Parts: sequence; structure tokens; C-alpha cells
Amino acid sequence: MKIFRSHYLHALLILTALTVLFTYPIAFHMRSSFYGYPGDAFGVIWYLWWLKHSLLDLGSSPLFTTLVGAPGGTYMPNFTPVAPILSLPISYFLGEVFAYNFLILSSFVLAGLGMYLLAYHLLKDRYASLVSGIIFAFSPYHIAHSMDHLGLAQIQWIPFTVLYMLKLDVERNRKNALLFSIFLTLTIFTDAYYALFTVLLIAFYTLYRIYSLGPNRYANLIRGIDVRNLELAGIIALVVGTASGLVYRYFIAPAMVSETIIPKRDIYELLVYSAKPWDFLLPPVYHPVFGKYVREFVLSHLYGSNPIEQGLYVGYAP
Repeated sequence: MKIFRSHYLHALLILTALTVLFTYPIAFHMRSSFYGYPGDAFGVIWYLWWLKHSLLDLGSSPLFTTLVGAPGGTYMPNFTPVAPILSLPISYFLGEVFAYNFLILSSFVLAGLGMYLLAYHLLKDRYASLVSGIIFAFSPYHIAHSMDHLGLAQIQWIPFTVLYMLKLDVERNRKNALLFSIFLTLTIFTDAYYALFTVLLIAFYTLYRIYSLGPNRYANLIRGIDVRNLELAGIIALVVGTASGLVYRYFIAPAMVSETIIPKRDIYELLVYSAKPWDFLLPPVYHPVFGKYVREFVLSHLYGSNPIEQGLYVGYAP
């Protein structure tokens, strides 16, 4: 069959095999162990269980529980519900530990595939695209945060969003507008940081495209406002707007019973957890080759943070 000769399938199989290798042996213990370190993962796995238990067993809202903050309980608004929602069917049939591992491991495969598709769209070179996908999926940043932060591990929707933004710019049709809208929505409601980064990227690309229209850019821009482009803009607004309304209605508003629900962070925490210049340049302390050379400096310059929280190293590639 033609599909088995497709270079897209070959890339998917290679990325899947590399994911199993890089995260070994978790793929063989999906229900009994979890990928990463003790920490945030415990709370996330509990939340995946609570989401399933409250909705499917109790028939109640997952936004309030008496199991935390006893005896009064606590409200839990969820501003980024994509990963928990995707976990529900997996958690129901295979358990929340399996669901957590699946979300983490699939982020490597999908991130690599998304970057492969984006690079192939730009370069039309299979091997360069595969290298791009591998670098993006298995970057030190992604590996570090996949060990402790489910939300930050979900980098996979970003390249798909950029891909269909570029496709929509060239081919103004409903398919590209719809897919761009879907992937943008997934990005926005997967992680707040990635929502901000992606919206800024789209804004800068839009400004670049306006600038590239030349000296008569404003006249050309006005001439481009036709029925077709307004229809495509309407599709994007409808999808993103509808998703935003649903998230607010069912995952945020019912839990916002007071302004104290959202914790406030003081300036000290901002300083502790903000990025430092060396966070982008130095390998992580657990790097198998270079970790021993940077460990002393990194550990002595955490200022109350920890190596995972400061894991921003993007790596080096020729």
C-alpha cells in the first residue's frame, strides 16, 4: 500500500522508536511507573484521577473537591484543560498513570512529527526535516520539563500551528483556516506560556507580512480585505472564540468564587524562577557528557529554584 511507502510514516516510526529509546524503560511499564521525578507529577496524576472520578463515577464537577483543603474543600479552576480532557478516555480504560505517561511520550512523537512537517513544508528535504524534528522533539528543554511539568511538555501543537499559519498565508482556503484555528486553540489551552509565545509569534509574522507588501503596503492591505479573507477570519474567530467561551463556562467561571482562588506570587518568586542568561547557554546538570562540567556553577546559582525549573537550555546544532 502507498501509505507504507510514505516518508511521513517513516518519520513517524523513527520518532516513535527514538521516543521509546530516550524514555526507556517507561514504555514497558506504562501502568506501574511514571516518567520523571517525584514532584509536580504526583499532583498532575492525582488531578487526572480526580477528573475521571468526579465526572464518570460521582457525576459531579471536577472544579471543587473536599479531598483537598479539608474540611471546607477547595475550588480548582483549570485555564488549560486540553491535556486533562485528552486523558479522560485513556484514564478510564487504562488508568491515570498510563494516561500521564501516554501524554508525555506522545508529546515527543507529535512534536517531532509536527516539526518534520513544518520543516518539509519549508525545505522540501526529507533528511533535513527529520533532523529538525528530532532536534525539536528531543531538545534538552523538552526532556527536562517532560520529567516534571505535563503542561510544558506539550510543545507539539506549536509547530502544527505555525505550519498551518504559513499554509493559510499561501493558500487561503477553509481547510487551512480550520486547521490553523484548531491547532491554535490546542496551543492556547494547553499551556499559558505557549499561548503567549504563539500569539506573539503570529503577531510578529503578521507585521512582517504587512511590511513586505512594499511602499504601498496600506493600500495593498485594504485591497486584500475581501469576502474570502473575511470568511476565513470569521472561521478562525468562531473556532477560537467558541473554545474560549466553553473553557471559561465549564472550567473557569464556576470555580471563581472569590479572587483568592488564584494565588498571588510576590516579587521574590519572580526573581527566583525567572530565566537567567546562563539558563539558555549551559547544559543541564544531568547531561550525560557535559553535566559534570556545569554542575557546580548551576547548583550554586539557583537562588532557591531547582534545575528542572531553570531548564531552558536549547542545545547546539551545526
